[in-house]
Amino acid sequence: MYCVVAAKDKGSSEVAERVRAVLGEFGLESGSRYDGSSMIFACGDDAFILSVFRELGSRQVPVLGIGGGVLSEANGGNCEEVVKTVVRGEFTVDERARLVASFDGHVSPFALNEIGIFPRRSAELMRYALGIDDEYFFRDTADGVIVSTPTGSTGYAMSAGGPMVIGDADVFTVTPVSSMRRSYAPIVVSSGARIRISGLEAKSSVCVVVDGVERIAIDCDCVEIVRSSYPALFVKPKNSQSIVERLRKRSVEVNHVKVRSLSPSAKLVYKVLSFEGEMTQKEIVARSYLPQRTVRYALEVLSRKGVIRRRASLLDVRQTVYSV
Repeated sequence: MYCVVAAKDKGSSEVAERVRAVLGEFGLESGSRYDGSSMIFACGDDAFILSVFRELGSRQVPVLGIGGGVLSEANGGNCEEVVKTVVRGEFTVDERARLVASFDGHVSPFALNEIGIFPRRSAELMRYALGIDDEYFFRDTADGVIVSTPTGSTGYAMSAGGPMVIGDADVFTVTPVSSMRRSYAPIVVSSGARIRISGLEAKSSVCVVVDGVERIAIDCDCVEIVRSSYPALFVKPKNSQSIVERLRKRSVEVNHVKVRSLSPSAKLVYKVLSFEGEMTQKEIVARSYLPQRTVRYALEVLSRKGVIRRRASLLDVRQTVYSV
């Protein structure tokens, strides 16, 4: 049994119907339940694919992303061809590390991209101490801190100044967000490390943020982040484009001169777009942690400056996507 799921937008639903039609041509059954499925076809953007993995939890079912993002192996233009390749058995399964946070006797959903710790209210600073295994590393005052997987290292962690991790490097990155101490650079740790964020202090409560979406308010001063025992399983069709090739398409020449005089929020939105690639306004809000009104104004300013482009989404023409 194959599972076909889609984001709520019209374009993704139409792609899902095309996937079901191809499976039907091969005489294969498809449903929308994860349990009992041998493979999941997730039709939507990267945010939707991330949500599928969070919903899967510890269930080890391989997922084929169809949407055109970095986590996708197909898009609306070639989905039938890719699905046929997979059905013929011409694919491998790629394991990618995930993270899990524990705090005050509770655990977070598994994170494929990153786990961030931030004050509940924006524009606040927090204090924290970073520990790696049983060693104290440093104490910092910052907007937050992000622990990222190699998959997530090219997302929000990179826009906050973290390194890009590619290939089979078995590591995680820890990136302070706008640290008050310039000397505190991002660090790379073994994926087997136990990362402790302790001594948490902020005017408001502190949140654990999973993949930029799941926000969990915590009432304790210590969060421990480790590698999950359950990796994310990705279907990689034959002749699949490598992650390096996909990232190269997202690499752009960042024009710092044109944005130098703009507001900090416009600069942040510009930087997120330069690293993330094409995004909708909703996705920018999720990745930048800025209010929707602030993002909307920043996009208007950047558009007037001519440093970003906008076009209709290929998955849903009612949506607009922005890029540098």
